[in-house]
Amino acid sequence: MALYGVSNASQLSSIFGTSATSFSLPSNVKLPENSPIQSFYAKNTATPSENDFSTLELKKSGTGMKKALAELSGGFGQSGNVKFNQYSAKSSDTEALAVSSSSPTRTNQSKDINVSISQLAAKQVSETNTFNPEDTTAFAAGEHSFAIKDAAGNTKKEVSVNVGEGEKSKAVLDRIAQSINSTKTGLVASVRTNGPTGDVTLVIESEKTSAASSFKVEDTSGRLMESAGLSVKQEAKDAKFTVNGESKTATTNDVDINGVKATLKKVADANLSFSKDSTASDSAVKEFVASYNSMFESNEKIAGQMLTASSTYMKSLVKAGFSFDEGGKMSISDDNIKKATENGTMKALFSGGDNYGFASRLSKIAQTAERTPQAFTAPEKTGSYLAAMQNKNNNMASFMLGSFYSSYV
Repeated sequence: MALYGVSNASQLSSIFGTSATSFSLPSNVKLPENSPIQSFYAKNTATPSENDFSTLELKKSGTGMKKALAELSGGFGQSGNVKFNQYSAKSSDTEALAVSSSSPTRTNQSKDINVSISQLAAKQVSETNTFNPEDTTAFAAGEHSFAIKDAAGNTKKEVSVNVGEGEKSKAVLDRIAQSINSTKTGLVASVRTNGPTGDVTLVIESEKTSAASSFKVEDTSGRLMESAGLSVKQEAKDAKFTVNGESKTATTNDVDINGVKATLKKVADANLSFSKDSTASDSAVKEFVASYNSMFESNEKIAGQMLTASSTYMKSLVKAGFSFDEGGKMSISDDNIKKATENGTMKALFSGGDNYGFASRLSKIAQTAERTPQAFTAPEKTGSYLAAMQNKNNNMASFMLGSFYSSYV
């Protein structure tokens, strides 16, 4: 492979030194036509425009890069990075214990977890007797009242219902249900029609599961509830289970088991097992590459600083499977992501030791773009602009040669 007359590592070393990160562009190096490097050299007399990209674009690219880096590093100042330490949880009995599809992974968990479910959380369900909907003798005419009480027996609301002379049972039950629902006391009442007979039953349920959601509905004037025959069909309960032998309770069947979101579905024993999951890290790496290129293309000054940062860590970047085209844009294949994730080089690039400096330097550039984009968009005087572009040009050529050099060593 030859790069503008340079065909091997020894020639690169002799021209640019072993690091191949700084040099004076040789006169025999021909820059590619219509490349970013050539365009920078061509601007030897031009006065720059006020902005190549809007301040909004710069802020957006800076924000995107910071977010992408935080996803891979776990946030600067933290030890390690969570994206490369995730495991998928799997239940041995999905009919008893189901892992939530919205949150199937957890951090730093690889050992199995034993779960023993002894009781499911439940709502209280109370029902009346069954009535012929056309019956006009089930309830006495007149004003009736009843109290809705909580689990401790405290009255939450008192309700009044008037029954008309000869009123049909279904109409009375409908009015009771409407009256209970209007109290907003955490109860849901409805009238159920029972099969082909058409008989009706008043059903009252607590909105939520847990023992604390239990209730009582008791007559305070008249005999409406007594005549209806209201009784408890299902008691309100808390969920009860053990995690590796440790007793747990929950107010719902949707629980957190050592960081895994799961649903208790029946009384039984089940195990949670874990396997390494790279879904999140793969996605984060791809998002980082997209954010890198977006910020790189947003402004020439930013691109120059990014070239310097990437050149410094070129060996580590190439080792992790990243590559760059002659314009400085970054790319990585799915196969390289998988390989670098499995052997740990991807994680090493974004956390710990000297390599952490790569993410840190990019983050500082991104922070400047996000907070003070004027630092990159302010108009330059022609002389200082040319000096900046000459420096950018040297950075680009140095970066490109450094990239190829790293592929040799």
